[in-house]
Amino acid sequence: MGRLSLFTGPTADMSEDEKMKLLRMKKKKKDFDFMTCSVLKEQQKHLLASLHFKAVYNYLFFIPSIFITLATGVLAVLSQSDLFTEHSQSIFTLTISALASFSVFWQS
Repeated sequence: MGRLSLFTGPTADMSEDEKMKLLRMKKKKKDFDFMTCSVLKEQQKHLLASLHFKAVYNYLFFIPSIFITLATGVLAVLSQSDLFTEHSQSIFTLTISALASFSVFWQS
């Protein structure tokens, strides 16, 4: 009877060198599988972190920035209106400048 294939294991008629070679090949395959698994785990971790930080960016930076810019625009229109006194218009102007400064700080 002849040898069995590499995947069925060593047989009795294999020499010691062939058995050692087979064991080294199995160990290399096991190490390679472990390394591949580790790389795939790291890749998945980085992908999930990327998704998380995109969501954090949207909720903490992008969306508030839109609302700050919107408030600045509305206040700019209201500050030019004749419905308010000069004192109120100056307060609107100061608020606009503060919001614009904060918006620049927030986006940088």
